[in-house]
Amino acid sequence: MRCRFPFISSIILLALAQGSCGGSGPTELDRSAGSELRQPMLAEDIDPDPDVVHVQLSAAPLVVEFEPGVPTELWAYNGVFPGPLIEAKQDDRIIVDLVNNLPEPTTIHWHGVRLSNANDGTPVTQDPVPPGGSFTYDFTVPDASLFWYHPHANSAEQVYRGLYGPLLVHGDDPLPAADERVLVLSDLELSGGQLVLPWADGVQQMENAMGYLGNTQLVNGQLMPELKVRSGGLERWRVVNASGSRYYNLALPGHVLTMVGTDGGLIESPVEYSEFLLAPGERADLLVATDGSDGDSTVLINASYSIMHAAGFMPDPDHPLMQLRYSGSVNGLDRSIPAQLATITEPVVDAGEFSLQFSAALDPQPMDIIAGTVDEDAPINFASFAINGRPWPDAAEHVSQLGTTERWTLNNHTVMDHPFHLHGYRFLVESGTDGGPAYRGWKDTVNVHGSELGDHLLDILIPFEDNPGNWLYHCHILRHAELGMMAELVVNP
Repeated sequence: MRCRFPFISSIILLALAQGSCGGSGPTELDRSAGSELRQPMLAEDIDPDPDVVHVQLSAAPLVVEFEPGVPTELWAYNGVFPGPLIEAKQDDRIIVDLVNNLPEPTTIHWHGVRLSNANDGTPVTQDPVPPGGSFTYDFTVPDASLFWYHPHANSAEQVYRGLYGPLLVHGDDPLPAADERVLVLSDLELSGGQLVLPWADGVQQMENAMGYLGNTQLVNGQLMPELKVRSGGLERWRVVNASGSRYYNLALPGHVLTMVGTDGGLIESPVEYSEFLLAPGERADLLVATDGSDGDSTVLINASYSIMHAAGFMPDPDHPLMQLRYSGSVNGLDRSIPAQLATITEPVVDAGEFSLQFSAALDPQPMDIIAGTVDEDAPINFASFAINGRPWPDAAEHVSQLGTTERWTLNNHTVMDHPFHLHGYRFLVESGTDGGPAYRGWKDTVNVHGSELGDHLLDILIPFEDNPGNWLYHCHILRHAELGMMAELVVNP
């Protein structure tokens, strides 16, 4: 067994070693509120080649306890929730042997990785792995960033049940040394300790169409964990939104969140935020200077935000995610951040334009609006979602040519936000009615705002640099994708 930490800081070394390198297998951690934040368990690399990472993932039911003595059944990889952290270097070869010990078929999609088409883990690239079956994924990772993995078969339910994990690819960067953490954000609906399955009875509720929002928000599978930080220190948080529906509007009172990276790696220049919105599927690389006094504490919150932009819909209230407690200090740490982090060259459009229209078909039964708020127990008024008027799997294919660059215009004609995710390729946001992100960096997932007027759009530039084949693009509110907001891209060699 080999544990590899190419660039990671000493504080995460200890945390990961506790979870993976002891040789005794996974043990259930304390997930109750106030427990110490734990890092995801490090996946075991069974290949001695320093440029190859070979891991084995078994998908199976798992019983955890969010409250002592109260069991909750999830689905998970290798008996840990969230799934193991797969760690690699830029340009490494990654081999993953998946064994399916679930009661239904599954796959693994490598979200954000520019890989060979046969390894994308979707219905257009492979048959789902049946119960008792296995499949080997084999690809290289050309970009340094935080990615993640999750099923793309019955994905809304399987991700909700707990099947996801982080993939961290290291590369050279100009950033100062920091205490580095991987933060996996997710949510569940719990009732008496039992996992509530929103689609088990086949009835689609209003909240399901909005994207199912659980009553329990988690960081690394823990309820309101505590993170000890040092005064005068610098934290580097690699954050992934692994929720199937929920947005996280991150805020840390008394502190600045400095963004240095996004989905595809470092951004061009750092950008400071008091609140930072992370849509489902998105990732962020954040630096936080910790300047409190010993014994001080503050709380990372999911600040109020609503994906619905219409009268009668109220934003979710602030929700605490993680407590930071100051313990000890460090002096003389160089926390200066370079003004330029990466060179982002805008590709030249040479193959025309393509327009996508996000739409929702209306059910004859109207929404029940009571006293200015939506009754979330009322039947939904969204019968289906679609791209360019046709729901998946009947959506029209878009055909592109390898070696060209296209401009896509993402038009959101609904009142709700939709996070657009493109498989196999990266893109730059060029412009939009919202101006697009305040940073410049390579993306694979971007939020397209909704509006009562239904006229919000973004222009993105997509260079089809490599990897011909059949790819999906869709809304990453996974329930929306399953209800039809998904289509296929064919890139010819």
